[in-house]
Amino acid sequence: MRKLVISDPGFFLGVKEERIVVRRGREVVAEVPAAQISHVFVSTRGATLSSAALSLLLRHGAQLVLLDSRGRPLGRLLPLVRRGLRAVEAQIAALNDERGVVLAKAFASSKALNQAALLRSAAHNRMESNPQLARKLLEASAEIKGYAGSIVRVEGKLEEVRPEIVRMEAAAAEVYWRAVADLLRGVVDFPGRRKRFDEPTDPVNLLLNYGYGILSSICFLAIELSSLDPYRGFLHVNSPRRPALVMDLMEEFRQTVVDRAV
Repeated sequence: MRKLVISDPGFFLGVKEERIVVRRGREVVAEVPAAQISHVFVSTRGATLSSAALSLLLRHGAQLVLLDSRGRPLGRLLPLVRRGLRAVEAQIAALNDERGVVLAKAFASSKALNQAALLRSAAHNRMESNPQLARKLLEASAEIKGYAGSIVRVEGKLEEVRPEIVRMEAAAAEVYWRAVADLLRGVVDFPGRRKRFDEPTDPVNLLLNYGYGILSSICFLAIELSSLDPYRGFLHVNSPRRPALVMDLMEEFRQTVVDRAV
């Protein structure tokens, strides 16, 4: 199955028999059988789609997803015949059985292990140039790894043990960001981790928040396209204002995708 991405203004999506035709002016840019299309992503305000194209996509079960300029999903067009209800039912059931605890622990412990691995890698790269800093980073890495092990050993029902898992995850994060501050000291201004609502002005936090925003968009879209409910989480508490499952899923990718790059 193919994914069709419309990212530039001036494109028109029409129909020729059972094919989706993409034109820019009089030029035919692409012509794809609708049966071969799984998703159409539109991330520009300057594209035009005919009702015939929308109808053809719906008939073949393809999803049309609208994205904003930063790649965040705004909404999608779905056929009336819904798929994925079993996935959502299983997701809801998992909140009340042993799977919920397993998932919450996996999200939190994987995040901590990736934090430890990033610090360990940074330490090894500084063994000769700055052995004192390398030792501090290795000590922090070991401490964080200990928190990851403690998280895995937690037992009980999700609602009962979630606060303890979150507490240990937060403790590991505190060690991690102190170590990152040591790593960056004398190189670039970093006053400690500041989230978007803290309105940071230092380059590190600005880059981190920007990267996390992109990561959350990717995770949100992946969850939506998997027919799961992005607002029913396991590690993070459910809230209509925050997609808890998106926050869960992105935890273990923050370090490898965003932190390392920054």
